[in-house]
Amino acid sequence: MQGDFASWLQIKTMNAQQVFDFAVKSLSSLYEKREAENIAIWLLEDKLGLTRAGLQIHGQEVISEVKANELAFKLTRLLKGEPIQ
Repeated sequence: MQGDFASWLQIKTMNAQQVFDFAVKSLSSLYEKREAENIAIWLLEDKLGLTRAGLQIHGQEVISEVKANELAFKLTRLLKGEPIQ
C-alpha cells in the first residue's frame, strides 16, 4: 500500500466486499492468506459491525466517508506492523 492518502482514496470509493478483498490482498504481504482474511474480518467487525455472515448479506453496501477514513487509518497501521488491539 502506498501510504495513508492512497489508502484513503482507494477505500473511500469501495463497498464492504471490496474493502475486505483489498484488505486481504494488502495484508497478504505480511500474513498467510487465511490469517489476512481473519484480520480483514476483524477490521470490518470493528469498524463496520459486519461479521463474515454480515459481509455476505451487506457486502455491496456503500461505506460512509467517515467509516472509510477509519478503515484506511486502521489498515495503514496494520500494514506498518502494529498489532491488532
